[in-house]
Amino acid sequence: MKRLAAGALLLVCCWACGPHQARIHEIVMDKESILKNGEPYTGEVWSDDGKSFCLTTRNGELTRFVMYHLNGREAVCIDNLDDEMTVYDEGGEAISIDSFATQYKELAGTLHELFPEDSADGDAAPTEADNP
Repeated sequence: MKRLAAGALLLVCCWACGPHQARIHEIVMDKESILKNGEPYTGEVWSDDGKSFCLTTRNGELTRFVMYHLNGREAVCIDNLDDEMTVYDEGGEAISIDSFATQYKELAGTLHELFPEDSADGDAAPTEADNP
């Protein structure tokens, strides 16, 4: 019985201390930070369908972005947001951004909606308008 209680306690601790997850509709994004319940958010933010894309944040700052193909493979990956964007075909092979935009117009459109170009400096930045 003690082992069962200890195992249950361990599972609860891992769940409580593990990575936090939210859905995109639960957060507010602007050029400054990503907030949930008015506080800078740390954890994963998934698309509302739970499979199209995932943002990873630390203290309200976006640190990683991954968008997925319908087959579950990575389509777009940006690590540390200082790195260049890497795009992949449905087979997992890296391809050019131009090829990606041509072959996967719907994904490219979603990417543009999430990160519209900032007219001042040309960098992509999320906005509150992206959070319905």
